[in-house]
Amino acid sequence: MYKVTLSMPVYNVEKYVERALLSALNQTFESIEYLIVDDKGTDNSMDIIRRIIATHPRGKNVRIIDHGINQGTGATKNSAIREAKGEYLYFMDSDDEITQDCIEILYNKMQENPVDFVVGSIIMHFDDYSKENEQNEGIIKKIFSENILKGKNKIAEFQYDRKNVKNSIHIQMWNKLYNLNFLINYQIDCIPHHLNEDNMFTTKLIFTAISCSFTSQVTYYYYKNRNSVTYICSLGFTKRIADQYIEIYSFHKENLLNYKNTILYNNYYYWILHYIFGLLPLYYKGYFDENQKGMYYKEITRNLPRKITEISKLPIRGIIYLIYLSLPYKITKFIYKFWRYLKRQNIRIFHN
Repeated sequence: MYKVTLSMPVYNVEKYVERALLSALNQTFESIEYLIVDDKGTDNSMDIIRRIIATHPRGKNVRIIDHGINQGTGATKNSAIREAKGEYLYFMDSDDEITQDCIEILYNKMQENPVDFVVGSIIMHFDDYSKENEQNEGIIKKIFSENILKGKNKIAEFQYDRKNVKNSIHIQMWNKLYNLNFLINYQIDCIPHHLNEDNMFTTKLIFTAISCSFTSQVTYYYYKNRNSVTYICSLGFTKRIADQYIEIYSFHKENLLNYKNTILYNNYYYWILHYIFGLLPLYYKGYFDENQKGMYYKEITRNLPRKITEISKLPIRGIIYLIYLSLPYKITKFIYKFWRYLKRQNIRIFHN
């Protein structure tokens, strides 16, 4: 039995997949099973993978799961959870890269203090970044403090603490080592049809897990890929993505009700308002007509708690978000466009 299963979904990444796969195969840690989930892209990604594993010493440890037809990123992660034979499971994207000692670091951290999952530190590359030049302006380092969280709701309280934003757990599924039995026993998985599969998975993880640990050691290099779902979404939502985010908002609004009269409630509600407010521009820029945008807006803002007792402890900014989200769609879009105009003119209204 393998100690760790490393899973990598593959879909139209021929430009990046060799770098990603070699970083996975060249790990210092020995007991790794590799799951390559072929989500039936149209380029030469799988040919590149087969060429590499045919000659690599660890090729015998690679298993290819053929999806038959394209099913989406959520389904690829569910396939990995279902098929993994390791004690622990690690996800990486096929356009990124992991450090040579990534799995060894995370596994050793898990053995020191067994937890539901371990989180590694990250370097995110957004421009012409290379690992050899980490002084480039186009990078963001997310370095966690060495830390262990244990107890019911402790991870959620940590995640949604307004004073702890810089240390919050990244929503992406990658660069975490999961106890596979924990994921299976508590049915922590993805919505199969979702392209933004990370969001719901990690949210369920945060509210279900009762223990996790962090390492300050960098184990993952994220590369911004202009063909990725994340980048395409940042330009404006398609109807498919817009519908999926409605599901996400609905989950959070319903989940919030479970935490009334707890210390988690106010911070979690503020996070929901901030999250909705931050993503509204992607609906404004969406690839659908104004009537549909208005309907989405109504659905997004429906059932937000508005009673005095429910909002009295929100910070001022949270109250502003709620007031904004109580306005008619056309007024909010006008305010947004006016704010964009002021920003282009270099006129600052709010200071962080």
